[in-house]
Amino acid sequence: MLVAKLRVARERKGKLGGRKPVPQPVKDRARSLRNEGLTLRAISARLAADGILGPSGKPYFLRSVQLMLED
Repeated sequence: MLVAKLRVARERKGKLGGRKPVPQPVKDRARSLRNEGLTLRAISARLAADGILGPSGKPYFLRSVQLMLED
């Protein structure tokens, strides 16, 4: 029964859940920092120092920064 309800909701709304997309200006900033030669950890720290935090209000995880650079 639950599976059927989820299927109907998904058909009505599209994909349920998932990650929130990273805003393009944040991706651009991460790329420019990477082009300066910063490591993933340093990029995360610099974004946090600039007040750019992840959806949880904490600095971006290294994997999140890596995925930003791949997009």
